[in-house]
Amino acid sequence: MNYEIIKDPKELDKFIEWLPELEENQKFYVSLFARKKWGFTEGLTADKNQLKRFTCNKEDLKAKLRKLEVKLGEYTYKDIKINNNSLGVYITPNPRDMHKAGLKTAKEIISMVADGREIFNPQAIALNQIQVTGVKKYFDIDIDVWSESVTLDYLLDLIKRDEVINLDAIEGNIVQTRGGFHIMVELSKVANAKTWYNNFNKLSCDLFDVTMNGDNMVQLPGCVQSNFTPILL
Repeated sequence: MNYEIIKDPKELDKFIEWLPELEENQKFYVSLFARKKWGFTEGLTADKNQLKRFTCNKEDLKAKLRKLEVKLGEYTYKDIKINNNSLGVYITPNPRDMHKAGLKTAKEIISMVADGREIFNPQAIALNQIQVTGVKKYFDIDIDVWSESVTLDYLLDLIKRDEVINLDAIEGNIVQTRGGFHIMVELSKVANAKTWYNNFNKLSCDLFDVTMNGDNMVQLPGCVQSNFTPILL
């Protein structure tokens, strides 16, 4: 048996179609994690254990995810075999600027050489710079839900009632996850540029909590997130 990374191919295809088109010097950044908080692998000590990461374009994303579906038990942490329901796949919806990341990588390596530090893994240095060098098309807002009464319709009604943001900047850009929702604000469509951030930041209550993540990774729809499959709404 193999790990099952892609849970719903049609939902994955839908999200890939939704992703912004890339320019020549851009890629998406993807990571596979084992999460302690889901409780399916005994012995994990850190909440996020990164198992694999890579960059790709839209056309190659599905094939690269398939390559993660290795034999069950090959993903380990300190000799502990990772259970499939401990896995989660994350992607940056904002494209990564590979040219800027390359310049930052070169600067970091030169700095390490000048300081006399050992360079053990230049690939990791490059991937770290790619991860933090994004083109900001979307601003990610993480909604952690504590009550089953908090549905997407409930949130949209609340956002509309309180005039948090114009709905066309978020509709069709929402991912439902195991613990709630990720709302990806399309920055080019925001009408109330001076107020929307604070409006969202004030929404937290006893039913749900709001975290303003910005240029962040989100759960990849159609792929494994423990015993749940995220979807694009």
